[in-house]
Amino acid sequence: MSSSSRKKDNTSTREDAADDGWERGQPVWYQKEVVLKVTPRGCCYIGKQVEAAVGARVRAVRMGQAHFFLQHTSASLLLSECWDGDVLLDMETALCRLVPEGTHHSYRHCCEGPDDMPAHIKNALLGASLVVPIREGRLATGTWQGLWLAEHRDHPSARRLLVTISGLLY
Repeated sequence: MSSSSRKKDNTSTREDAADDGWERGQPVWYQKEVVLKVTPRGCCYIGKQVEAAVGARVRAVRMGQAHFFLQHTSASLLLSECWDGDVLLDMETALCRLVPEGTHHSYRHCCEGPDDMPAHIKNALLGASLVVPIREGRLATGTWQGLWLAEHRDHPSARRLLVTISGLLY
């Protein structure tokens, strides 16, 4: 199977990195902007979207790290339970209790709607970036950990995730 056909069907392997001029044992840096699908408010698993976008690059790295940076102030990134979806529903409920919304609150910043300032606060609490180690060509997350987008707005738009991969190649 040629490199170009592997890339089209998302079954890329370490050979794809070599096709791009990457050499075995060399340190490497790679960066890609991933446009995430628009998701409804709440927490959404984004691991499969990220895998489709940068999986071949991760698989080429023996030891390194992947840095994920969400280029927004009203959504967040988190590593959380990925087996039971109720965890993410509970997360959204807890965040709304911690940071209530509505016009009856005394937020000064309200020009973009009553959910905007609470979204900024949730972003500040959870964060917009994560670093995950890469070990033997895989993201070295824990058994039940998954990469999630926490969307804090009622009417979200597409979100941009900047992924930077660094490490030593196989």
